Order: sequence, then C-alpha cells, then structure tokens
Amino acid sequence: MKKINVLLQMAFIGFLLVSVSCSVESEPILTENLQNPVPKPETTAVGGSEPQGIHRSVSYKLSGNFSGKLDVTFLSSDGFTPPNPFLGMEIPWETEYDIPGQTYAIGGYANGLYGDGNPEETASLQMFLDNKLLETVIRTADDDGYITLPLESYSLEYDTSEKTISDSNIGKEITYKVDGDFSGKIILVYKVADGSRENIEINTLPWEYTFETTVNSARVSIYGLGTQGMKNEKIQYSLSLNGTVVDSGNVEAYEDGSISLTPEFFIDFD
Repeated sequence: MKKINVLLQMAFIGFLLVSVSCSVESEPILTENLQNPVPKPETTAVGGSEPQGIHRSVSYKLSGNFSGKLDVTFLSSDGFTPPNPFLGMEIPWETEYDIPGQTYAIGGYANGLYGDGNPEETASLQMFLDNKLLETVIRTADDDGYITLPLESYSLEYDTSEKTISDSNIGKEITYKVDGDFSGKIILVYKVADGSRENIEINTLPWEYTFETTVNSARVSIYGLGTQGMKNEKIQYSLSLNGTVVDSGNVEAYEDGSISLTPEFFIDFD
C-alpha cells in the first residue's frame, strides 16, 4: 500500500506540474503510466516504427549516485511509436534514436521503484534534441529508496532550441527568488543560461538562482508546484532583470496543502 501511495503521489505531482505552464514550449505529459505495477528488472530492446524522410535525433542520459535500477519510458505525440521502454537500467546510462520530421512533441520519464536504491541518493535525467540540451530533471530518493524523474513534454512546433539573441541582450543578470512559510515540497521549473530547463525539487525556503544571459537565452522563466504543505501557508516568487523585479506573485496553499506557483513569469529576448 505504501508503494501505491508513493506512485499516486508522484503521478499527481508530475501531472499538475506539467499542466500549469503557460509557455508554448511545453505540453502536459501523460503520467498515468507511473501507476503501473513495478516490472521485473529485465532489459527491453529498442523497438518503434521506422522514421520516414527527414528526421531529428533525440537522446536521453541518466547520471548521479542513485544505486538502484531505473525504468525509462519515452513519449511521442504524432502517431510515431517511440522506442520500447528500457527496464532495469543502471547509472550511468544513455540512448539515442531518430524521430520523423513531423513529430510535434517529445518527452519521457524514469522511475526507480524497485526499492533497491538508498535514501538521499540523487539522479538526473537529461533530454537532448539534435545534441542540444532541452531539460534536466534532478531528484533525490525518498526514505524507501524510490525516485521518479518526470520530463516535461517539449513541443517541437514551437522549438526555440536553436534561436539566438542579439548582443545587446547578452550578459543581463536574471534572478529567480522563492520565499515564504510553505512547509511542503516544491517542484520548480526554470530556464538557465544555455536556454535549457532545469526541473528540481526543494524542501526549504528561501531559494534563489542567478545567472547572466547568453546567446542561447531566448527565454527566461520560472513556475512550479508545491505539495504536502498546510492550508493557508504562503509562497512569494519573483523574476528580476538586472536587479529590478519584473514579475512577482504571492500564492497560498489550498485545503489539501498543495500550492501552485503560477502564472509562469517569463521574459523573451530577441
């Protein structure tokens, strides 16, 4: 029963998190598969349909000190069948496959739910498009040694991974801040200097992240979701440019102790 509760909780977090973004870069991923029974630790070979015509390369990498086995599942949304899941993988691990040119969204997730990991061990799952980093998910194993790493769905229709900005917008200081008395866990999704997203979980406040824009910083943004807090607990979050607050918000936890750091705050640079 405890394992089922963990799966339901992680599925709930993943589904809500990827649904709250107002960015055209992402679409909600399907997380109902997180509730499937834990499979036996065996490897399934890559399958999937044969890409036709123009194609692009998608790759995934697992790293960290998590000592347990992980199952990796890929998602696609154009009728193309992605490779079969890899089951029972150990860190370090990576794979690559081609997608048809008409593919409009990619994503995936990794579950370490065999119970063979140790508490506080960490793992990261990265997704690349044509060798360009799109997202890094970082998580820490819970008290039972379980870990779940859900990537956001990435919309190729609005792909900006190759977009560059003008010299006048390079070197601007960006700061994200999150503060308040919220006592639960918070998942934050934010853009970093190279244009990719980081997807992390934090347990204490305040939290702050600062960087300078680069030629790849077409968009800077932050949003998130919290769970396991208490009703009426609060969070303040903000986005600043060169020391000046551009957007800020105050949000309050719901009856069930969840809290939503929305709307997404963002700046687009040309």
